[in-house]
Amino acid sequence: MHIEIVKALLVDPKVRLLAEEDDMLVMACNEGDVDLVKLLMEDGRADPTAYNNQAVESSSKTGRPEIVRLLLGDSRVTQALVQQAIVWALEFGNNDVARSLRNHPLVS
Repeated sequence: MHIEIVKALLVDPKVRLLAEEDDMLVMACNEGDVDLVKLLMEDGRADPTAYNNQAVESSSKTGRPEIVRLLLGDSRVTQALVQQAIVWALEFGNNDVARSLRNHPLVS
């Protein structure tokens, strides 16, 4: 997905994206596109918990610690989701992701 096109869509007042932000976020996570994930999270409309936490799940399972940290920095994320992300990371052998998540403020 071309980031300049997404930027243009996000700032155009005539464009109403609604759930498309969540779709873009999931696609960006699946593709490992850190810049697009960052853009969407900074915009604030994309929800990392949408679609039963699909963005967090795919990023945890595929070992993308930077993306996982961006997603889990959102205020909609719960302690249970952070702990589940650690489990997904460990199940798929992504110890770096799991290790970095152990320092998350919601992990007790």
